[in-house]
Amino acid sequence: MGVAGSLWAVFPWVSVLLVAAPEEVVRAMAYVPSGWPVAAVTESAGQGVRMMATLVGIVLLCAAAYLMLVRRVIAAGVPFRPRRTTVLPLVRRGDEPAARRGTTAASPAGDGRAQRGWRAWVPAATRAVAGREVPAWMRHPLRLQYLAFAVVYGALLAGLPLLSDVHLLLPWAGPLAVLGVAAMSAGLVGLDGTALWLPLTTPGGERAEVRGRAVAWLALVTPIGVLLAVAGVLLAPDVDPLAALSTLPALLGAGASVPVWVSLLRVRPVADPRHPTAADNPTDIVSVLVATAGGLIAAAPVLALVVWGPPEVAPLLPLVGLLSGAAAWWGGLWLADERLARRGLDVLAAAGQRSRPPETVLPLTWDVLWFRENKLTAWALGLLTVGWIPVIPQGVMPLAFGIDGGWIVAGHLEGGARTAVGLAMVSLGVAMLLTGLVLWDRRPQPGGPCPTCSRGGELGHGRAVSPQ
Repeated sequence: MGVAGSLWAVFPWVSVLLVAAPEEVVRAMAYVPSGWPVAAVTESAGQGVRMMATLVGIVLLCAAAYLMLVRRVIAAGVPFRPRRTTVLPLVRRGDEPAARRGTTAASPAGDGRAQRGWRAWVPAATRAVAGREVPAWMRHPLRLQYLAFAVVYGALLAGLPLLSDVHLLLPWAGPLAVLGVAAMSAGLVGLDGTALWLPLTTPGGERAEVRGRAVAWLALVTPIGVLLAVAGVLLAPDVDPLAALSTLPALLGAGASVPVWVSLLRVRPVADPRHPTAADNPTDIVSVLVATAGGLIAAAPVLALVVWGPPEVAPLLPLVGLLSGAAAWWGGLWLADERLARRGLDVLAAAGQRSRPPETVLPLTWDVLWFRENKLTAWALGLLTVGWIPVIPQGVMPLAFGIDGGWIVAGHLEGGARTAVGLAMVSLGVAMLLTGLVLWDRRPQPGGPCPTCSRGGELGHGRAVSPQ
C-alpha cells in the first residue's frame, strides 16, 4: 500500500530500470544477498563459489536461529526473554517506607510530588493498565502487525518520493506513521474478549482502562513518531520542518484517545481472542476512517495556519499543535469514559461474541447480478475508494504542499481561484467519503442483523445485553 500510494514517484524509475539500471544501483546490488546469484554467474568461478557459499551460510544461520527460537518458546515453554518479576508489598501511600520513596525519612521533601516524578500524576490503576498494554503490543501478533504496517507505510510514503528527487515529504514520515498507528488501533477492544469484565467490576476501572490504554499508546508511539520525524529532518535539511513537527503533537493526542473511543463504539469481536489469526482482524473501514479523521481534525488548525495564516504566526505553530493535541486527548478520553461507563455491559457482550455475522462477499470479477442485489454495498465501496482522490491529490497536495501536476486541476490556476478549487475538491471528497460511510453502514447484512455486532444493536439503542 505504501508503494501504491507513491506510484507517481516509482513509475519514472520503472522505465529507467527497464532500459538500463543506473551505475549506483548496480554497485549497491553487489552488497545485497538477493543479487549474489546474478553476480556469481557473471563473476569468476572462484568468486561465484564464495558468494553462493556465503549465501547458503546465511540461510543456514537463519534456519538454526529460527529452530532454536521455536524450541525455546514451544517445547521449553518459556518466553523469548525472561521477565523479572518483583513482588511489592501492598501498602497505603501514606505508609510507604522512606526507602521506597527514594529519600530518607529525615528529608522533608520526600513526600513531595517532585521526588516521585511522573508517577505522582498518573494513578496506580492507570499505570497498571498501561503496564499491561505496552507488552501486549510487543507480544500480540495482530498488534505487532498493525504497528509494523503503520511504520513501514509512513516511511514509504515519505521516502519513496526521493526516487524522483522530492524531499518535501521526508519530515512528514513521523506524522504519517503516527496517523497510521491510530487508524490501526481503531478495533483493539475486539481482541480482548470477555476480559473487559475486569474494569467493569473494579471501582473506577472504566476510567483507568481508558486512560491506561491511551497512556500506553502514547508511550509506545511517541518515540517512533519523533524518531522518524527527526530522521526526515536530518535527511532533508533544506525542507522547512515546522509544519510537520507542529502537527506531530496534535496527531499524538488524537491518536492516543480517539481510537479508544472508536474501538468501544464499534466492537468487532474475534472468534478466539487467545489464538488470533490474520482472518480475525477486528478493524473495519468505518472505524479506520473515523480514527483517521480524528487525527486530521486535530491537525487542521496547524495546517490551516500553514496554508492561509500570515508569516508572523509561524512561531506559534508548535503551541497551536500542542493545544490541539491536548484538546483531542481530553475530548477522546471524555467520549471513551462516557461510552464504557454507560454502555459497559453492551461493550462486554459484543466483545464476548464468539462469532460474527458473515461478511459481505465481494466478487473478484464484474458480476451484474451481484451489483443488482448489493447496490448499496457497491456504491459505498466506490465512494470510499474514489473519495480520497479529491481530498489528497486534488486538494491537500496543491494547497498544503504546493505540488502541481498535469492532472491536478488547482495546479493550473493562480491566487484565489487556486485556493477555491482546492477547497472545493476537499469538500467534494469529504462529502463522497461521508456518503460512502452512511451507505456502508446501511448495507444489508448477509446473515441478518446481529444484536450486538451490527448497527441495529451496535451497542445498543439503550438496551443492556447480558454477557452470557
